[in-house]
This record gives sequence, structure tokens and C-alpha cells, in this order.
Amino acid sequence: MRIKLKQQSWLRSKISFVKDLPHESCPIQANYVSDMHEAIRLAARLHFLQAACLPRSIVLADMLSARGVKANVFLGVARHGERLLSHAWVAVNGQMVAEPESVKEDFTRL
Repeated sequence: MRIKLKQQSWLRSKISFVKDLPHESCPIQANYVSDMHEAIRLAARLHFLQAACLPRSIVLADMLSARGVKANVFLGVARHGERLLSHAWVAVNGQMVAEPESVKEDFTRL
């Protein structure tokens, strides 16, 4: 099965930042981290299988590590009534990447 995209140039423009990233010796800018996050989010939306937060977080941390940026993947759980919820996110220098501050309050980190 092959997915055809009508707006491939649009997608390429969204992920073109990859070739413009600084070398490992240069400090990486925060907008590159958020651009990587956005590229992974877009790729996950276009895939025929749904990608949950854990695989997306692992891929982002791996991409950042390849650029020399220390990124940590965190897992958290929360109880919502009778349901147990889980979430994964990435933090760089103690700051969550593209996550609302409520994630720290809502989820207990494992």
C-alpha cells in the first residue's frame, strides 16, 4: 500500500530544517528542537498506523541525541476516575519540548 500526497512540497518545506542543523560542536537552538518535534508529529499523522506519544518521544530523543543534545524521555501516569492514563514526553535541559505545563501537574513521573 502506498500513500500518495498531493502536497509533498508543503511537507518537504516543513522538514527541510534537517539539512540546516548546526554541527554537533555548535549549540543547538530551541527552535530546532521544536522543529524536530513538529516534523515527527507531521510524519506520525501521515503514517497509516497511529503513533502514540511513546514512539514519538523516543524518535525525538534519538534525533536530538544524534545532534549532540542530551534529551530525556519521561513517562507519567495519572488516574482519571476509574481509568489509568499514561503519557510520554521529552525534556531538554529540564524543559519539556512542546508540552503544556499541565503535564507536570497532571501526570506522576515514573
